[in-house]
Amino acid sequence: MKDVIDRGFGFDLEFLLQKRDGTAEESTGTTAVWKLGMSDTAPEALLVREISSLALESGQVLARVSLTAAETEALAPGQYYHQLAVTLAGDEPRLRVAAWIKVKDRL
Repeated sequence: MKDVIDRGFGFDLEFLLQKRDGTAEESTGTTAVWKLGMSDTAPEALLVREISSLALESGQVLARVSLTAAETEALAPGQYYHQLAVTLAGDEPRLRVAAWIKVKDRL
């Protein structure tokens, strides 16, 4: 997974959704929500993406998040917290990814 967003450029993240045994999660009826915040205790997210259409490639289930150049330009350089919650059909949301990501100004 990428851990640096280049400010002012489009940015894509992909999350591989697997069961504990390493097999692909069921994609039918599965949804995901990705959030980016100033910190892990921020009261609200700066960016939110609801992912209702998961990609199925080579037997793997992927959740994809895309940010526009304008969205990354609006972020100040620094460290941010992001998370991905996944809801399997008929289940409650479960946090799958919780990590820090940096935004940097580059040439």
